[in-house]
Order: sequence, then C-alpha cells, then structure tokens
Amino acid sequence: LLGLGSLVAMSGVAASMGESVVRRFDRYAATQVLLSAPGAGSSHITEADLDRVRRLEGVDGVAWVCHFGTMTVAGPWGGEPVSLDVIGASPGSMTVLEAHLAVGTDLDVPVLADKPVALVGAGVAHRLSLANPQDGASLVVDGHNLGVMGVIDDIPRLPMILNQVILPLQAAEERWGSTCTSTDIVIRTQPAWAPSVAAVARQLVTPEDLDQWTVAVPPSPDSLRQSVMTDLSVMYVVVAAISLAVGVLSIANTMSVSVLERRSEIGLRRALGYSPQGIFTLFSTEAFIIGFLGGLTGSALGCLTVIVIAIANGWPIVIGPVLALAVPWLGGVIGLLGGLGPAIRAARTSPAAALRA
Repeated sequence: LLGLGSLVAMSGVAASMGESVVRRFDRYAATQVLLSAPGAGSSHITEADLDRVRRLEGVDGVAWVCHFGTMTVAGPWGGEPVSLDVIGASPGSMTVLEAHLAVGTDLDVPVLADKPVALVGAGVAHRLSLANPQDGASLVVDGHNLGVMGVIDDIPRLPMILNQVILPLQAAEERWGSTCTSTDIVIRTQPAWAPSVAAVARQLVTPEDLDQWTVAVPPSPDSLRQSVMTDLSVMYVVVAAISLAVGVLSIANTMSVSVLERRSEIGLRRALGYSPQGIFTLFSTEAFIIGFLGGLTGSALGCLTVIVIAIANGWPIVIGPVLALAVPWLGGVIGLLGGLGPAIRAARTSPAAALRA
C-alpha cells in the first residue's frame, strides 16, 4: 500500500511540479530576450535606440538596466556598511520586468526620474535594517543620501537585481556619470515572438558595434517540456522498482505468516479432497486480492496527496489516469509474485503433518 501510494504520489507531485516549471517558463523565459554587454561601450545607448526595438512587431516592452559597479551602502541607523551593486533602470523598467513590491512605490512614476530615490530587494532591506519605506527610510550610497521608495520581493524577469540597489537611470547618471560597467536590456515579447525579436534586436540597438552584445534566446518550450518529462521518467522507473521490491517482500512476509498460522486449515482442506493445485490457487488468489486492495487504497491516497500538495503550492494538478488506474492491477501482480513462494509451500504441505500441527 505504502509503496504503490508513494509511486502515485511522487509521480503526480513531480508531474505537477514539472508542469508548473514549464508554465512559469512559458510565461517568462519564453517571452523574453536578454541582451547583455560588458564594459563602457554599452553606455552609448539612447532612448531612441530602445524605441526602435519597442516598435518591433511582437514586442511588449523594453527595460534598460545600467550597472554602475559595487559601492558602499549604509543604512539609516548606522551599523557596518555593506558592499552592494548599484544599478540604474530606465523609465518603465519595473513594469516590463514585472517587479512585485512588498511595500512602497516603484520607480516608474515620471516625477521620480531625476530624484534621489531607490528601490531595494527584501534581502537588502533586511541587511540594512531599513524601516518601512512609507515611514521615510533612507540609505547612503557612496556618500549620496537616497530615499527608499519601496522594497521588491520578486522580479522574475531579472531576479539577480533583487540583491542590488536600484535607482532611476537619470538620477544614477547625474551622480556617477553615464559610463556603465555593464548593461542588460530585457525585451518582453508576445508568445512565440522571442526568437524573431532576438534575431534583429542587437542590430537595432547598436548597429555599429554588434560584437559587444550577448543575446540570450530562450529554448523551445516543447524541448524544455520534453527534457523535464525525460528526467521525470527516470525517477518513475526508480520509484517503481523500489515499490515493486517493497511490495513483493511485504506480501511474501504476510503470506508466509498466514501459511504457518493456517497449517491445520490446510491439512483439513487436503483431507477433504483439495488437491495441491487447489491449495496453491487458494493462496495465490488471496495474495492477488491483498495486493489489488493495497494498490487500490494506495492509488486513492496517492491521488489525494497530489491534490493537497499541488493546491498548497499553487501548482496545476497533474495525475496520470493510466498510472492511477494501473496501480491496483500492479498491486495484484505484486501480490502474486510475493505470494508465489508461500503458496508453493502451502501446496506441498502434507495433510498428516498439517493436521498434527
């Protein structure tokens, strides 16, 4: 029961988790192109360059993130300063990157474009002991006082900046110049448009210097799904093998005890005319029924476990109907295999010896 239930539960949970991964990929990576350039050469980008990309068919938005390097950052209450990467984000970037604010206001408000304000990730806020941004929290970055407008707890399209201090790009350039140490351009696309956009994006950004850009194109969602399912198939085989071994040993032990406890019954049946084949069939049928009922119960419990875990984690519920329906019959086969030895021993039992026992 436990082995087969675990098989159904683990396969269902893994399939649900895998489908969740694929759907998350479809939503973010499959609709995104990332252009990255190291060094100062990427600093020559202008909004006009980005506008050419925005006008491409299939493009929903463009975010420009300029990295200004690692700087000393101190919280408002003193304490030991920490070293953090500081970046500037172009107007509208937080919307394109789908940043989720735990509290506060993002930087896409036009009036904040040149103001000394910043966003920080939840981890940075904890390290610097920042108060609620709505209470006027601030920090000091490389000697510049900045008001903290908000705390980000998720930014799925560029998660690395959760550990950085984010300023409006114009405000950052006014303090540290327009030379970036590196640049990331995130292009959010409509489904199925990412490869086409990736093929022409860097020509539109800086046609005079194409070699400086690295273009990250998402793999095909179908190939990712196939890869996930291949990995899961290997796990299914391992779990199935373990379940088979546990089931056979458990039923073999149960039927062996049953044969020992029912030796008098076996002797009586033999005395009444049961043949060895009849005794073998009796115990084999019992083993099959035990395995089938165990598999049926295990399948039901496994399905219930999948449903509970998937709902708790917000995953799609994926239960293979073939596996769920086949498990009871698999349990019956395991029962037959496990009961084979005890059934043979019962069939070979001498009536006289059994009755004396």
